[in-house]
Amino acid sequence: MLGLAGRERLSLLARGAGPAPPLSRLTGARLSGVGDGTADTEMPASEWLLNSAGVIGGGTLAILADIAFGCSIETKLPAATPYTTAELSLTFLRPVHPPRTLTAGGQAIHVGGSVAISEAFVIEEETDRLVAHGTSRCAVMKPLDPAPERPGELAPVALPDDTGARLLPTRSSARTSGTRSAVPRSSSASSAATSPRRRSAT
Repeated sequence: MLGLAGRERLSLLARGAGPAPPLSRLTGARLSGVGDGTADTEMPASEWLLNSAGVIGGGTLAILADIAFGCSIETKLPAATPYTTAELSLTFLRPVHPPRTLTAGGQAIHVGGSVAISEAFVIEEETDRLVAHGTSRCAVMKPLDPAPERPGELAPVALPDDTGARLLPTRSSARTSGTRSAVPRSSSASSAATSPRRRSAT
C-alpha cells in the first residue's frame, strides 16, 4: 500500500481494507478516522493491558498516542515516503482503570521534507476526560525509488475477535470547554474551522 498517498492509504486502513498492523492484534488499538493532517485512534483499556499497579501504564498510553501522532503526519505525506518517530513527550493527567475505551486525536503541526511535528490528546471515552496530552517529532525520509505500484482493489479485513477491540463510531465534533478540557477530534469530517486547537500543518 506504499504506492498510495498517506491520507488515501490510511483512509483504506481505517475502513478495514488491507491487513491490520500486528500491534492491533496485541492491544486492540486501531485507526478510526483520518482527515487533512488529523487522525483518530482508539484502544480498549482492558485488564490485558494493566501494569503491576493495577492501572493502564504510561507506556501503553504512549502506544495509542504514537499512532495518532504518526498517522496525522502521514496524511500529509506523498506516496512511498517513509517516516518514523524520532521523539515523543507525553504528560499524564490521571490514571485509567479498566474497563474503558481510550481515544486519541492527533493533529499535524508542521510537516516538512525531513522533520514533522504533531500533537495528540488522549481521552477516556466513557467520562470524556482528558487523560494525557503530548507532542511528537518524526523524521521524514526520502521517497522510495523506485516507488511501489498502486495496489489493486483491497478487500476489508476484520480484526480477530480475541483482541478485545471495539469498533466504535468516530465522533467529528470538537470537545467544548468548561469542566472538560477542549479536546480536538480529528475524523475526516473535522476541519480546522471547527476546533480552536486545529491548526494548518506548515
